[in-house]
Order: sequence, then C-alpha cells, then structure tokens
Amino acid sequence: MAHHLVFRSEGGPTEIQNETAVCAVCHALLHQGQLEVSGSPLDGLRWRARADGLKLSLEEEREELAYVPVLRHRMEVKGGGVLETQSGRPDESERPDKVTGKVTGKLIDRRAERERMLLSALTALGFSKAEARERASEVLEKLGDRAESMPEGDLIKEAFRRSA
Repeated sequence: MAHHLVFRSEGGPTEIQNETAVCAVCHALLHQGQLEVSGSPLDGLRWRARADGLKLSLEEEREELAYVPVLRHRMEVKGGGVLETQSGRPDESERPDKVTGKVTGKLIDRRAERERMLLSALTALGFSKAEARERASEVLEKLGDRAESMPEGDLIKEAFRRSA
C-alpha cells in the first residue's frame, strides 16, 4: 500500500520522493497518528512510534504525590448509618515537609485505610460488623496490591458481590 509522506489532502504530490510502501496496519497507524515517518525514500526514512516520545518514569509524579494531604470524609447515610472514607496518598512512612524539611507526622497505612472504608460502607449498607469485617478482609486479601489503586466504589462493589 502506498503512503504519501505529505498527505495528498495537505497538497502532497504523488511522486516517488513523497511516497513509501507500508502494510495496511502501519498505514492505519500513520493516519491515526500512532506512527510517524519522516525523511524521504531517496535519503532514508525514520520511523517513530508515538509512544517513543512519552516519559516512562513516574518518579516525579510519585514525589509530588508523597505530599498530597489525607482528607477525611464523613457522610450520613439513609437509615442512620455513617459512611467514613479517606482520600489522599497515605502510606506508613513519615514524609518531610517540602519547605521546612521537618517530619510533619505519620500517614496511615493504605490497606488499613481501605479496610476501614470498606467496614464503614458495608455496615452502612446493612451488613453486621462481623460480616463486614469478613468481607473486607477477604476482598483485600483476594485483590492484594491491586486494591490500593482501585476506586473506592469498585472495592465496595467487590465486597458486596462476594457470595456469603
């Protein structure tokens, strides 16, 4: 399949210097912007996947997230229950303040935070404390590390779905 380096729709001529042969998949990727080709067929072509330009390291983002404050939410639920959740980026390590360098306190364990949130949600939904504790522990154990990054609603649904 022939591909125009400068698209015909953008005034690219149908000449050997402006064309290259590509398979159907690469042709589709070129038009979707997922694959780029530069240069000329006479002097050499340079092929580059769009993903090549992406930054793959998440270290900067992790550094920023280390300082996100933990926010606690308390909500009255129909039937007299209370739903308590917590958001932010808690973990067990102490983090120094970005400006002063002083340790400002210990953040809570993410698993413990997820377990408390699940217990609160399940009891608000009518489960006994014992059954809520059992379901929360089972779901967190089953999901392992994935539970830390799952949205709270998905964790609650997973615990709710568990067969008795």
